[in-house]
Order: sequence, then structure tokens, then C-alpha cells
Amino acid sequence: MIDLNQIKETIENAAKSNKEAFELQVGFFEGFTRRQGEVMAELADARVNSLKEMAASGDLQKALQNNTAFQADAKQRLEQLHTENVDAFSKFSESLKSAYNI
Repeated sequence: MIDLNQIKETIENAAKSNKEAFELQVGFFEGFTRRQGEVMAELADARVNSLKEMAASGDLQKALQNNTAFQADAKQRLEQLHTENVDAFSKFSESLKSAYNI
């Protein structure tokens, strides 16, 4: 027969694991949101600057070169963001496994 102390201990352990998991989730999503916001703000600023440079360039060839340079920079920043998000998610997943003793 199951002892009431065992039930109490099981419930306490579950509550502790759930609390830790919640804290991990909050930390992950705060970091995710911060990274996304920073990169999107940087890209918005870079796009405004590239459009100003395109407008001031004076010829179509130079305007296209400016646009191509922006696109390459945006691609690189988004790929870096993706890598950072994947790494953060991997660490988050491992932390959750540890919290739940998996």
C-alpha cells in the first residue's frame, strides 16, 4: 500500500519540476523575444539606410548594387538569428529534460 508520505513526496517533486520548467520556459522565451526584436530593429534600420542610399545613388546600377548588398546582409543576419535560436532551443530542451529527470 502506498504511504501518504510517498504521495506527498511525489506531489512535492512534481510541483518542484513544474516550477523549474516554467522558469526555464520564461527564460527561453524572454531570450527568444529579445533576439528577434533586436535583429528586426537592426534590419529595419539597415533597410531605411539602404533605401536612402538607393535614392541618393543617382543611377539604377548603383541602386541595384545597394539593394543586393542589403539583401546579402539581411540573409546573413537572419541565418545567424536562426542558428542562435536553434542553439538556445537545444539548451532549453536539455534543461527541461534535466528538470523532469528524463
